[in-house]
Amino acid sequence: MNLFISSYYNIKMARLVNIIDPQHFTATHSCEFRLNKTNVAYLTNGAYLCLGAHGTNATVNQVHYNRRAGIAGMVESIRLLNGGDVLAQLDNAGTWMAWKGLNQDNANARSRKQMSYDSAGILRWGIDTEGSVDAAYQQVLTDSESTTQIGSLATTEAAASVGSMELKSFLKELEVLTVLPTAIFTNLRLEIRWNTDILKVCKEFVNTADAAVSAIQAVRPLLVIESIEDQDVISQMMQGMGQMNFTCIESDRFVLPAIADTIRTTSSFVLRGFNDKVVNRMLVCNTPTGGTSGFEGIKARAVAADGTFLDRALDSGALNSLAQNRYTLQCRVNGQALFTGRGLGFDDTIGGTSGAGYNHRLALTTDTWGDVAICQAGNTVGLVFGMGGADAAENNANYFEGLVREPERLFFGSDYTGFRVMDRVSHLEIDVTRTGLATQALPIANSEDFNQIINEIVFAEIPKVLQISGMDYRVSYL
Repeated sequence: MNLFISSYYNIKMARLVNIIDPQHFTATHSCEFRLNKTNVAYLTNGAYLCLGAHGTNATVNQVHYNRRAGIAGMVESIRLLNGGDVLAQLDNAGTWMAWKGLNQDNANARSRKQMSYDSAGILRWGIDTEGSVDAAYQQVLTDSESTTQIGSLATTEAAASVGSMELKSFLKELEVLTVLPTAIFTNLRLEIRWNTDILKVCKEFVNTADAAVSAIQAVRPLLVIESIEDQDVISQMMQGMGQMNFTCIESDRFVLPAIADTIRTTSSFVLRGFNDKVVNRMLVCNTPTGGTSGFEGIKARAVAADGTFLDRALDSGALNSLAQNRYTLQCRVNGQALFTGRGLGFDDTIGGTSGAGYNHRLALTTDTWGDVAICQAGNTVGLVFGMGGADAAENNANYFEGLVREPERLFFGSDYTGFRVMDRVSHLEIDVTRTGLATQALPIANSEDFNQIINEIVFAEIPKVLQISGMDYRVSYL
């Protein structure tokens, strides 16, 4: 379906807005779009994916998309191909998009990204003390027929809230590959594999009636992309393409085994996914696995007025980067350690064995990747708020539930480690050290949450080149 708009570029370039349905679609697995018009050039700047989800017991206004990633949490992987050639791709897409939700200044996070990600309060990282508990956290869209909270799933496809995201938000390559002439790329396809894990898609696991949410399914998506049909303009664009250098995001992973209380352990891992490639920047994410009880590590705790603990789901779910106790990281590239001493984050000032230094790692991450919009202490372990005194239990409950409206939801889940490599990799090894927390019920988090099995997902920024000669092309690593 094409909608013509009277928009011209260089006077005579009329652009068509193409609204494309998927050629193949399975609500629980994948979909594929075909960009198969002949003699046109697709423009990736301004290309959007329209996404949404629904599920069993996902009651409207009660169950919402992951706070960190929004609708992007539904995407497990995405690839742009020409025939069998991969032009752009992103694996572990939900985890990466959750990071990108933080990787910006706070004003942009709140004012711009929240709407497009379609997530209720997704990027509001400041602690707001104004208004009621319920009203201030959520924004409401109202039309003549219904009132639906931003970022709300539903039990049916028709009732689900949907959002749109720029295609280049997923595919970094498209920041440079802005024009795709079908004279060269004759069989363009966009493939998306869905993630239907409730821990990644949603920020609530039950509705208000305590009915468990399950059977997550994707709303049938749409791809909105502009194209040009003016052959003179297309010819000029093709002449200027020649060679284009760009970067892509690739990933690998390793698994940290569960650890015992108070025991300090070091694990070493060899990553082979980046061998024979130039690596610019890297990012390490501590992804919780859920543990034996299903939701461990993605819960926070508050204190009720009677002194009992209340479990609260962390709104970033399994897409967060869970802080670890006394965490240090050393990376060796081609046999050379990147960091001095015992690794990044180690602090000799606290007994010589602490491995503290959360903010040391945060500072390097910010220096490497730019702004990170996390709440205060959002990258730390064991933060305990309390007013103490004779009425400590009640004071704690009021603090959590009244004054700052459940800030525990924002803690622990923003402990990323970013750094530069800037070298061609033939051998890459990462050492991670952490200490188990003693079993105890803390006012904010159950200490056992931090001792669970952790999936360490490692993202790397890799330079590539697209070379075009006539109607032939070649994509290769630099």
